[in-house]
Amino acid sequence: MERFNNSMPTPNVVGPAGTFSGFSGPHAPQDSDLYKCVHCGFCLQACPTYLETGLEAESPRGRIALMKGVNEGRLDISPSVVGHWDMCLQCRACELACPSGVEYGKLMEATRSQVKQHTKRPLIERVIRSIGYNTLLASPRKLRLLGNVLKFYRKSGMRTIARSSGILKILPGKANWQTNICLTFPRIFLWQKTRSTLHAEYERLKSQCSQAAS
Repeated sequence: MERFNNSMPTPNVVGPAGTFSGFSGPHAPQDSDLYKCVHCGFCLQACPTYLETGLEAESPRGRIALMKGVNEGRLDISPSVVGHWDMCLQCRACELACPSGVEYGKLMEATRSQVKQHTKRPLIERVIRSIGYNTLLASPRKLRLLGNVLKFYRKSGMRTIARSSGILKILPGKANWQTNICLTFPRIFLWQKTRSTLHAEYERLKSQCSQAAS
């Protein structure tokens, strides 16, 4: 999508001085993309995981801060850091809300490539991710079916039973967060409409700025 050109020169964006040893290889996140984020926070209200959890690390701004920490050698690509990146739905609604034109999706794709390069996930997690990516996400029909199942799970009271039984405690990682996010899954089907609304607002503001400049 075409970005609004405010006629300002693009600065030579570089990271702070130091040793960038966290990311490596030709597919690593580029500094010119990574340090374009100015942490203004416009992305927060466009991010479903931030709205659900209220946690800075579950926002685009927070995830980019973690990328910078790894890039600058201040953080390792640890399970806790990777967990925050994994929670991203890659809906890219934040890109429409970003005044700096940060290509967040591009950054996240490069970061996940680095995670795959530098870490090895547990077997059960690899199996689940393979089923999710190769079976569910590849089929809109199966994706809608999953959304209906999760919607039933939420409204039937089974969620309360599962929590009180303690069965969620045996799940790996951030079980409670993952369960909460999964239960918002039916709402994500509305996200295309939300993105369309944001795009319309973006076009309206661009038109106003063009008229003011003429």
